[in-house]
Order: sequence, then C-alpha cells, then structure tokens
Amino acid sequence: MNWTHGQKQAIESQSPDITVAASAGTGKTTVLSQRAVRILGAKDLCPDISEILVLTFTDAAAGEMKLRIAKNLKQAAQQTKDMHLRKQLLMLDSADISTIHSFCKRIISQNFHRLGLD
Repeated sequence: MNWTHGQKQAIESQSPDITVAASAGTGKTTVLSQRAVRILGAKDLCPDISEILVLTFTDAAAGEMKLRIAKNLKQAAQQTKDMHLRKQLLMLDSADISTIHSFCKRIISQNFHRLGLD
C-alpha cells in the first residue's frame, strides 16, 4: 500500500492517542485498522486486546473497523506465525470497538450509582 505522509504518520505514531479526520473515502478506516494491528502486535504496547479503545461515530463504522482489524490481524498472524497476534485475534470480541455514544452509555450504566442516577 502506498500511504500518504499523513497516513503513514498516523499508523506509525508512538503517541497513545491520535485523531484521524478526513473526508469520506480517504482511507480513515484502513489507516486506523492498520494502526490497531501494529499496536496489538506489540506485546509491550498491548499485552491484551481488551485494553484498547476504538471509537467511531456510527454503528456501521464500528462494525467495519472490527472487520478490518480482524482481517488484518489474521493476515499478520498467518504471515508471521506470531502466537501473540493469534491470541489477539482469538480475543477480538473483548476489544472495546464501538460508537462514542455506546461507550458513554456503557460507562454511565456501569457507574450510575456514583452519578446519583437511578
């Protein structure tokens, strides 16, 4: 894949938090799924896939992100025979990949008693 400078920077950035903003069809999902696989493959960065958080704006985008991460993880695991990548792939359902709204709702639901809500 021929990445642009910005895409390559987003994939390879060592920063724990990034924002990727671009218009439709420019490769945001591809870039972020490649970044996720890079992080998931590094035991020191992500020993367990359940420790990542990937947020999108729509359910469709969250579903697509999960599919692409699965596809790229599978491909990387097959190419490298890396057991850590295989483990991450098997545990993909424990990854927190959702919409911003779903994530916030889950946090509120889990902590309603601390917020004084019934």
